[in-house]
Amino acid sequence: MIIWQLVSLSAIILVLLNIFIDVDIYSQQNLIAILLLGVFVLMCYILDGRRYDTIRGKVIRPSWLLIFGMCIIVFQNPIDLLLNNLHLGSAIFVHQNLIVKGVAYGTIAIASFTLGYILPYRPFNTASKAATPASLRLFAVLLVLSLAGFLLTIDADFFSGKSYVESGDISTSHTKISEVLLWIAFNGYFIQYAINSRGKGLSFREYVGGIPIFILLIFVGYLSLKLVSGMREPVLRNILLFVFSYIYASRRSPMKATTFIVSLIVASFVFSIVSIGRGVITDDLSEKYRVGMEIYDDRNSISPTTSELANSQYCDFVALKYFDKEENQQLGGAIQARYIASIFIPNRILNNFWSVETDMQGSAYFLTARDRGLKAESGLGSTIHTDFYVDFGIVGMILCMVLVGFIFKKTDLTLYSNNSNRYSLLVTVLVICLGASSFYLSRSVFIPTLKIPLYTYILLIINQRFSLSSNK
Repeated sequence: MIIWQLVSLSAIILVLLNIFIDVDIYSQQNLIAILLLGVFVLMCYILDGRRYDTIRGKVIRPSWLLIFGMCIIVFQNPIDLLLNNLHLGSAIFVHQNLIVKGVAYGTIAIASFTLGYILPYRPFNTASKAATPASLRLFAVLLVLSLAGFLLTIDADFFSGKSYVESGDISTSHTKISEVLLWIAFNGYFIQYAINSRGKGLSFREYVGGIPIFILLIFVGYLSLKLVSGMREPVLRNILLFVFSYIYASRRSPMKATTFIVSLIVASFVFSIVSIGRGVITDDLSEKYRVGMEIYDDRNSISPTTSELANSQYCDFVALKYFDKEENQQLGGAIQARYIASIFIPNRILNNFWSVETDMQGSAYFLTARDRGLKAESGLGSTIHTDFYVDFGIVGMILCMVLVGFIFKKTDLTLYSNNSNRYSLLVTVLVICLGASSFYLSRSVFIPTLKIPLYTYILLIINQRFSLSSNK
């Protein structure tokens, strides 16, 4: 079966490449054909999951969340166009002649991811040694201190929405050092807790019950504050961090597929209201909710709750429009190299000997500068495949997405693997953190996602050595 899937996906990519290169006018027939090819690609992904006992029937998988997010971005607006919920002149498409090209481009990204995913893999080849249980006290102390630092930096603008509107989507200036430490502390606590709980066969209720009340209060309190402020990504990421830490510890899903899907629908609705309300500059939360509901009710779409995620497709169209001009060439990896350097060297230090213009610090900056200018009140953001496309073009994007598919297949298998004799701390950190970032990653960038896991890994090593010294 796998041979015909590989051949079929390769043929689909070639067909879509031909459309991407040659078609520069809107055609409803071509659009429908691309959507049907997209359905076939998804069937290849779904069927592949049935080949492995460990992930068969498991809906809560990092790859599923990532490909689900990508499908919303690539397909929702074109489907709305076919259903007359949108029109050819809708701003989201930038220009009607880009529609078919853009949907072919996004479908190529999904097909490339699936191609990398369906190859026969085993879990990550981790070292053969026992997991190392360790104390959680260091992380608990760090959580308390970093939360205190975070609370001390909160002002009225945090709740009114002004700080979000003024910072724009592309800015990280509103992320304080105390909050970064808080993210690392959450990662470290839940990952070490998962390692300590591994092999005990805990139910999800027992797993939650083993965490001290004050840690849960810090966790829920922080997520509530971020949700009130209008920031959804930290909320979603930390919830998934907790979920995937349990999956790693128990090797089973914390809930049934139907429960998870219902929870996802409810969360999408809540996040939609939060997304709309965060742009309303007021301290009155009821007013934010009222405005959010009014705008939400006016959305005309097959899926109003995912409309904002779908609108990330605008980034794809902006990139295609810019690079369609012969004088504009891809960046040759300049942005990806900057990402890699910033993982190991803080930006403030890095800028002292490798200073670059703001628009070269990331694809979101680059696209915003070309479309709106860097002084715009809000930025464009990016998508995982367009981030690669800006640097490497269509062929480079295909290769990068195949690699991402490869990584996520191994992540799925490692999270649910029953082989308790193979363990590596670095792999554990990576698979749980990739799982935590998987859904949001569809509208984000890949390499910077590895930065916080690296710092988490270092802190876990320090904590484990400190725990061993204390035991001696």
